[in-house]
Amino acid sequence: MIAMKPGQFRISLFSAVAIACLLSLSTFAQEGYRVFESSGDGFPPQGISVAIFGSTGTVGDGVLKSVLADPRVGRIVLVTRRETDRITAAREAGRVDVVMHKDYLDYSVLADVFADIDAVYWALGTSTRNVDDDMYTVIHVDFPVAFLEFWLQLDRDGGGRSFHLVSGAGTSADSWFHWAREKAKAEEAVASLAEGTGVTALLYRPSFVAPASERISGFESFMRSILMPLGKAVDAPTIGCAMLANTFALPARSEIYENDAILERDCPPAVTHVAALAR
Repeated sequence: MIAMKPGQFRISLFSAVAIACLLSLSTFAQEGYRVFESSGDGFPPQGISVAIFGSTGTVGDGVLKSVLADPRVGRIVLVTRRETDRITAAREAGRVDVVMHKDYLDYSVLADVFADIDAVYWALGTSTRNVDDDMYTVIHVDFPVAFLEFWLQLDRDGGGRSFHLVSGAGTSADSWFHWAREKAKAEEAVASLAEGTGVTALLYRPSFVAPASERISGFESFMRSILMPLGKAVDAPTIGCAMLANTFALPARSEIYENDAILERDCPPAVTHVAALAR
């Protein structure tokens, strides 16, 4: 038997973990995706399957918070490039499956993941301050359109699926602002793609979005206190409430929900409590 010096085992263990991590990253780089499946112990025995895009951002984090609190939701799939504290905690609790995805213009490798998804909550986006106009179009128009085209091609009997796109107040094809025109383009594209299929496209135009309570800053809290009484703000988890309400009482056709309509949507008691915690 070969004797190890004190600390040698720890170094060897660290090396093994490092190699495993490198192999994992290599797989992600080559294949473009990696699925971190939870134990599933936290999934309700029955319930719909939901996928969320953009769960690391302000809106997506709030949507995730509400979805996690809804006992009617079974499997939750998060498509992302990184994790947050909420995502990690939910995965470790066996409540979500995390899909690390690389190419948001190509989802072909995720066909098995999305075969049984009932609703997709799309909160992926960025600020005009972070990217140029061309990249803004890619992120806000090309990404969701590419996904919806992919999802519509998956074989599935019957309808009942829904695609929920977060746009923004002021969205208009006639706007002076590039971001508003591009979001209008995205709305029109997904609604057109979904028409006559088994998928209903639902579009949300929130005004100022206040982050969930765990993430809100002092300035954001101040802005919320001013804008909320005027009906010009919404808490991020409340957007999740609206999506859930529409998922379980699916409209007959595509609809646009302005900020006041988002605030009016009813949530189950457990989810309403979670949304209230954001205030």
